[in-house]
Amino acid sequence: VENGIEKPIPRVTSHELGHALTLKHRQEATNLMASGTSGWTLNEAEIEQSRAAAHKLKWIRPAKEILAQADALYLDGKRPKAREQYRLIAGIPLHCPETTRAKLRLKTRP
Repeated sequence: VENGIEKPIPRVTSHELGHALTLKHRQEATNLMASGTSGWTLNEAEIEQSRAAAHKLKWIRPAKEILAQADALYLDGKRPKAREQYRLIAGIPLHCPETTRAKLRLKTRP
């Protein structure tokens, strides 16, 4: 598949996580849930279905919720607890205001 995931471990892991989030096989060559391809895409319905399944799992928390809790703890003076939450956000491999704020807060002294 053009622009597909050629390395098997990340693709198979992603595919199996799709099953954990209630997705079924779908034989469209570019789709992550297709068998025997290097496809990596999901359609809007699959994205919504995955999000709905993840929302039911109490141990999965949205980054927005974690960051809000970290900010509240930080402003409340509970810096060690806030740092635990900021570490979760700072580890996300994105460059955005939220991850930048988390990284900056981790640099401040407790």
